[in-house]
Amino acid sequence: MHQLSPYATQCLAALQQLLPNLVAFALVNALPLLAFAADVWQPLMVGRVTVQFPAAPTRINNRELVGLTATARGWIARTPEGMFFLIRTKLARPIGKQDERGRRAIYDSINTLALNSLKSRVVSSAPFTTAAGVGSEVSYRYTSRYSHKPTTFFMRNLVVDSANYFLQCVPNDPNDSLGLACAAQRRRFFDSITVKP
Repeated sequence: MHQLSPYATQCLAALQQLLPNLVAFALVNALPLLAFAADVWQPLMVGRVTVQFPAAPTRINNRELVGLTATARGWIARTPEGMFFLIRTKLARPIGKQDERGRRAIYDSINTLALNSLKSRVVSSAPFTTAAGVGSEVSYRYTSRYSHKPTTFFMRNLVVDSANYFLQCVPNDPNDSLGLACAAQRRRFFDSITVKP
């Protein structure tokens, strides 16, 4: 088994605290969405990674990234269909493109933390490929502590050099337990990841 550094373990523990807070943040901030304009995609480059957001992304105040290190950075875009997050956390050391064991250890740890912190179950899990190497896409079902209804959330993780890029889509409609309302935007958001050589 691939052993994580203490710093990577600390980052993953912080993500465990962050996941429920992101879901809560999404639900609390979902109400003022009626004034958003239609389909205007905005690119955001962070490090060597570019992601297209379905609306202009805004920086998340680090105080809202509860439990993450001071070097973590987050962005959010809101649409009537959902909330789209990008969070970049630094790792203790670079993980090379060919280091499949190192990548798998990071992705498995994040998935385990998500499962445990949200008391969820995996609906689907699949790898995806970029110029920087293989990433992980996972969807989870859990019972929302706010609406008390089954909810599905979606995330992608991609390790590039010495950082993990965590993308998440949270549907706004509490009655849309499968995330169908934001499926097209989510797919475009997730598939927009590009890595500069």
